[in-house]
This record gives sequence, C-alpha cells and structure tokens, in this order.
Amino acid sequence: MNDNRPGTSTKGKPYQLIVLTRPACAKTIKPGHAMIAIGDNRYPEYKKARCLEAWGFYPDGIRDELAQDNLHLYTRSVVIPITSEQYRKIRKAVEDWKLTDPNWILGFRDCTDFVQKMLASIGIHIEDYLWPDNFGLSLESRFGSKWGHCRP
Repeated sequence: MNDNRPGTSTKGKPYQLIVLTRPACAKTIKPGHAMIAIGDNRYPEYKKARCLEAWGFYPDGIRDELAQDNLHLYTRSVVIPITSEQYRKIRKAVEDWKLTDPNWILGFRDCTDFVQKMLASIGIHIEDYLWPDNFGLSLESRFGSKWGHCRP
C-alpha cells in the first residue's frame, strides 16, 4: 500500500523522521555530526518526538545512537512526518548501507553522506554539504525546526 497518510508506530502515533546535526567545535575538538532517528509524536503538547530508533555513520561503521545516548549532543533537529512505506524504505536503506563498502571517508562517504542517502531513499534530495551543520541549516530552511529536539 502506498498512500500519503502518516505511518504509525506500535503505539498508534504518527511516524516521524528526525534529522539531527551539530557543528564541529574546535574548543572541545569535537567533530560535527549528522544522524537520523525514527520517532513518533508522543509529546505533541511539548512539540517533542520520542525516538524509537536512531543511526549515525562513523569511521568504525553504523552505530545505534540510542544505545550510545548521543541524542543530547545535537544542536539542530528537523522532524519530517513519514508514511509506513517510507519508514520501511529507510530501514532497508540503513541495512543496505551496512552491507556496502564500510569505509568512512571524510567529505566523500561520511555521516552527512549517510543521512543524505537515507533521505534520498524516500525521495527527499538535498544538495551535498561537507559540514554537517550546514546540512542541518539547509534542512531547517526547507522543513523548519518547529518540532524541537528528539528525546528517548
């Protein structure tokens, strides 16, 4: 079935794709990063999404961001409602990425490229950016950031 109604989680809440980014910080020597999460609209009154699954791509491969408790590290978030079909496509794209070349190459096959490919898997095409925070700014200008941050 391929309709445009929002997909729903097992709790009956609409699925949301959350893209989170943060800038590089020279002061703390932390690199910038981009990741994706799947959430549901559990807390609409607080404009917050509950994260159900989250992934980021690092030099050592794809990591489960929820297990790493990395969600608090992000400064930008964009929440995009998605259908059940789009949810399945993203899950498949994540698994396909794990099976392809595992090499992480800054500027060519890194966290931003990973997120761009996941978005492309559901028909959202964003221009290429080297820096994750610039990528996040581009997404905010296109989709807004009215939903705030993702919480586990």
